[in-house]
Amino acid sequence: MKKLLFILVLSFGIFSCSDDDNGFSIKPSLGFESTFTFLQETNSTGAKVGVAANVNLTESVEVRITLTEVGNIEYGVDYTTEPEPINNEIVLTIDPETEQPGFFVYPTVGTEITRQVIFEISSVTGSGLTLAQPLALVHTLSINKRQLDANQLTIAQVRALYTGAAQTLSVSKFIEGVVTSTNDNVTAKNVFIQDETGGIVLRFNANNTTDPNKLLPGERVRLPLSGVTLTAFNGLIQLGDGTATLPHNKIVKLGTEPLPAPVTITLAQLNSNQFQSQRVRITSLTITTADGTKTLSGNNTISDGSVTATLRVESYAPFSSTVAPQGTVTITGIASTFTTAQLIPMAASDIVQQ
Repeated sequence: MKKLLFILVLSFGIFSCSDDDNGFSIKPSLGFESTFTFLQETNSTGAKVGVAANVNLTESVEVRITLTEVGNIEYGVDYTTEPEPINNEIVLTIDPETEQPGFFVYPTVGTEITRQVIFEISSVTGSGLTLAQPLALVHTLSINKRQLDANQLTIAQVRALYTGAAQTLSVSKFIEGVVTSTNDNVTAKNVFIQDETGGIVLRFNANNTTDPNKLLPGERVRLPLSGVTLTAFNGLIQLGDGTATLPHNKIVKLGTEPLPAPVTITLAQLNSNQFQSQRVRITSLTITTADGTKTLSGNNTISDGSVTATLRVESYAPFSSTVAPQGTVTITGIASTFTTAQLIPMAASDIVQQ
């Protein structure tokens, strides 16, 4: 995995608000205009990654954006940018009069079905600007061989339809994704699926463990969305509410394929929920509740030295009686939430001592 540093000299940014002694006020800040771009590898026009600020600036602003390549992807082989990087940096100078600041990414034809590049704004300097809210600081670009059907929505698009209240979808569209979870450590009615843009929970009417049409890890499935409830349970966005809107026979199985590669993230990113329902990996962790006898069952606290989160293992999981390892560990799992963020491993082998 490579990291590339982009320097943008900007004069625009994104919306954020704060309270002060005089009441509600605008807080000058900057971030990405959107959080995700789905790009077909044959798209020769490329895609623009835009940035925006919520104030007019009187001086240039320097914004540093790190780039993380996920999986087998390489700059110059799988994609290029405009301007091109020099010494691992892109310098983009934008005058105050310039409209729609940002940079372009151009895909090339590669061997991988899906290739991802994650851009993250790490700092902004000048004109009193601060960083925007966490979700506006990360933009994921997915370069894909697979062509979206005209009637298909991405999981990211469906997640964006949730505005805080449950709704029954009426769109004549469908989503597709790969099953990433087992019910060894996920409640019986829930199944996590993931596509190139994100992940989501399917909340079935019946237990996935016993239904004749139960879903298994690695199966690629299609779900027609019409009539399905889009809701959230303690912050976890899901399709279906566990009652009557999502029977197993609504699912179309399309075959099997490898699980999506886990994205390496930080605990802070886990806590921001920006990778909710996706396979992730976090390195250099300690299980602070581990004492040599405490098992993995229930909630354990994980820490990177400055940030903490919850490692969740259900009491019925086959590995729940495993003693929580001490020392430094790397954990792979599904980013979830139950009011606060949780990391859910699928097996004991997902927790590896470094």
